[in-house]
Amino acid sequence: MNHSDANRFQDFFEESKYTLLKNYLYNYRLRKMAVEKSLEHENIKLILEVGSGISPVMTRIRLSLFIAC
Repeated sequence: MNHSDANRFQDFFEESKYTLLKNYLYNYRLRKMAVEKSLEHENIKLILEVGSGISPVMTRIRLSLFIAC
């Protein structure tokens, strides 16, 4: 882990174990299921997902455009 004083929170994203754990957290998995369920009967052509890009919520990758913040 890089222990720079600039942004300690960023250190977590550089650690692969953190990313794996984050993706298995109950809240993250619940959110993914809820989004998929709400869109299951929609005719979607393109999805815009905004976030860090570490743990996308959408599982329809080929329909997704990711904007990293």
